[in-house]
Amino acid sequence: YAGMHHHVSSGLWLTRYRAYDSQTARWLSRDPIEEEGGVNLYGYVGGNPLSYTDPRGLNPVAGAIAGAEVGTAVFPGPGTIIGAGVGLLGGYLIADQFGNLIFAKPKPGSKPKGCPTGTKPIDQIPGLDKDDVHGIKDGVGAGPRDWTGIAPNGDVITGDGNGDAVNHGPYRDYLP
Repeated sequence: YAGMHHHVSSGLWLTRYRAYDSQTARWLSRDPIEEEGGVNLYGYVGGNPLSYTDPRGLNPVAGAIAGAEVGTAVFPGPGTIIGAGVGLLGGYLIADQFGNLIFAKPKPGSKPKGCPTGTKPIDQIPGLDKDDVHGIKDGVGAGPRDWTGIAPNGDVITGDGNGDAVNHGPYRDYLP
C-alpha cells in the first residue's frame, strides 16, 4: 500500500500520482493506468489495500496480465485463464513475501546496527547542553528525529539509509 501524505489545508491524502478524499472514500483523479486496472478508474488495488501493495499507483494484478499474455501465446483460450491465475498467485506471493523487505526502511530515531559497544544517545551524555546537542546534530547532518549517539571514545554515531552505523569522528569537532 503506497505511503500517503496528508495535506492539511485541503484534507486530502496525496500520493505521488493521485489524490484521495477520505471523506468520500474516493480518489479524485483517474487511475494512471486507465482501464487496464479495471472498470473503476477511481479504485485502488482492487479495493483491497490490506492484501495488495501498489507503491506507484499502478496495478495490483500485473502478474495476472503478464500470465494471461504468456498463457495465450502458449495455448489460446484455456492458457489465458491458467496463465492469469498462475500470474496472479505468483504476483500475490511475491508482494506478500518480499514486499516488507523491499519497502522496509529503518524507523527514524532507532539506534543503528553496528554501533560501537557502549554508544549512548546524545541527549544522555553528561556535560552536553541543548545547544551542544543541536550543534553536533546539525554538524553531522542529522535531523531532529534521527538517532544520534556518542561512542565511548567520543565519536559521533548516526545511521545511514539502511540502518547501519556511520562514524562522524570526535564530537568536539562539532561543538559550537
